[in-house]
Amino acid sequence: MSKKSLDLTTHRQQLLLLIQAQRNQFEHDASILHAPLNLADKGLSVVRYLYHHPVLTIGSTLLLATRRPRGMGKWLRRGWMVWQVARGLRKSQSASHPQL
Repeated sequence: MSKKSLDLTTHRQQLLLLIQAQRNQFEHDASILHAPLNLADKGLSVVRYLYHHPVLTIGSTLLLATRRPRGMGKWLRRGWMVWQVARGLRKSQSASHPQL
């Protein structure tokens, strides 16, 4: 085997070891983020559900408001926040997927 061929083979093996080390590091880093990303995904699912069922959002807010009049302001603020987030999601979706 020529020196050049031997050097290329050695370099290739070193690169393969480096790639495997990077894959292992990425797998470790991704496993740390799994739980927070899973929670965020569930939160987005709730927001999407409420966005597609606004009557449920408004009805549950009004129900809570009538059961606890003192806490009505807090729940109305929360409902307003969910509504604003849903509107923002709708606007960002329509901006990223314009109608032709």
